[in-house]
This record gives sequence, C-alpha cells and structure tokens, in this order.
Amino acid sequence: MFTLTLISEEIDTYIIDDEILYNHKELDLDFLEVGKNCNECNPKTDYVCWFCEEAQVPLDAKYTDDCRWVVEIERNS
Repeated sequence: MFTLTLISEEIDTYIIDDEILYNHKELDLDFLEVGKNCNECNPKTDYVCWFCEEAQVPLDAKYTDDCRWVVEIERNS
C-alpha cells in the first residue's frame, strides 16, 4: 500500500496484479471466527486459516498484492 496526497486529502491506494485500486479501504477483520471443524484454525490463539478467512470475507472484498483485504468506498455524488 502507498499513500498519495492530493491537495489536502489523503487517499489510500492498493495494487492487485499491477492494477491500482482507488477509493478502497482496508477491511477490518475483527469479525472473523475460527472454523469449528477446521484442522488448520487454532481456537487457542484465535488464528483463522486462509480458507476459513476467505470464506468469511464479503464477496465484494478484494485481496491485494500486499496481502490485505479491501472493499470499495461508497462515494456520495
């Protein structure tokens, strides 16, 4: 991730396969839960494996080249 400064507004940008995504924000992953029947997740440390993580994020979330889930920011016209 890198930050561009335009006039007085900071905009976070993210990259997926060499494509720059604008108007996106990082997804807060506090909602993730350990898979109940998953052998990879660890309930003692609250570690959620990749497969359980991917299954729980919103369908419109995108995974960036620097390993972050992002969603598009809704802009008011």
